[in-house]
Amino acid sequence: MRSLWPRFLRKKRRRSRKAARSSQNALSVALFTGLCLLATVGWLAAQVHTLRRELGALHHTEGPAGSAQDRGTIVAEMVHKAAMTQESVARHASAIDALRAAIQNDPTVLVDRMILPTVRLDLAESSGSGTVIHVRPFRPAPEAPGPSETLARVEWEVFALTAYHVIQEALEAEGGAMTVSVEFFDRTGEVCQKAQAEIYRHDEARDLALLRMVLADEPPACAVLASRPALGRIRTFNPVYTVGCPLGLAPLPSKGEITNTNRKIDGQIFWMTDAQMIFGNSGGGIYDARNQEMIGVSSRVCAYGRVLPAAVPHLGVMVSMGTVLDWFEEKNLAFLAGAAEVDPAVLPAGAKERTK
Repeated sequence: MRSLWPRFLRKKRRRSRKAARSSQNALSVALFTGLCLLATVGWLAAQVHTLRRELGALHHTEGPAGSAQDRGTIVAEMVHKAAMTQESVARHASAIDALRAAIQNDPTVLVDRMILPTVRLDLAESSGSGTVIHVRPFRPAPEAPGPSETLARVEWEVFALTAYHVIQEALEAEGGAMTVSVEFFDRTGEVCQKAQAEIYRHDEARDLALLRMVLADEPPACAVLASRPALGRIRTFNPVYTVGCPLGLAPLPSKGEITNTNRKIDGQIFWMTDAQMIFGNSGGGIYDARNQEMIGVSSRVCAYGRVLPAAVPHLGVMVSMGTVLDWFEEKNLAFLAGAAEVDPAVLPAGAKERTK
């Protein structure tokens, strides 16, 4: 155990440094925003104190009827100061919003929140995309009591979301391998990790699939899923990014807008976007450009022509995150979206479900 403990500490320090680097911009914004709010609150408190003192002086003013003019002057000054206070608060709020928007649009933040969670899926005759949506420490049960090394080993349980039709080839392969090859990328676009993922859940009608894998090292990043209230505010013309591995390349972003939130296909409701998609994008994440929260999964593109259909890259069809959250709830997987953790018995290791 003595020889294993330093190695465990080194791994822990490496994970801490990685987390510190990836959250540096977010911490800077939080610190600066907090200081701005603190200064604003202090200034407002001083103004309120002054107004209360002057109001008290007004109530205690005594004298002939002519002093009513003095009272009117004081009231007018107080109203003016109140208006100036409101205007100052509005200016501070606008400045903070502008700063937050500038940080959120910083290229480093965009890469951390949208590119790094994207993975490439390699199958025998095709490739697709996926997105890491949940990561948690995982301590495998020892095969047999004895070596202390087994007790010290901590791995990472990783869940990635993709489209059903991307992994359909693996499901229909002879023998039903039920696994796919997954590749992770660093900030330079180079492969930094590889893993075999099991097809943990899938739904053909919704065109969704969930992959599960256990890694020795923590993955580069994890996407932030939009909440239901945030999804309810999405409208046509909402700016979005779609991120995937087109033509088997490293993850690439494409910017566009939401064009439809009520497209019916085979009885299911899908959204549409004009962000460019092409073969290989399927299964990748689609994000709200304003906050980089994941709002959907790339499903397909529209096509025209009967004999030789031609794809229309700017008519993309996506599975909304609302549909994904419904699916999670049906499958007792709500913890993937940040809900309370379920009993581990609900998620047996190695489970392979083919039920739709």
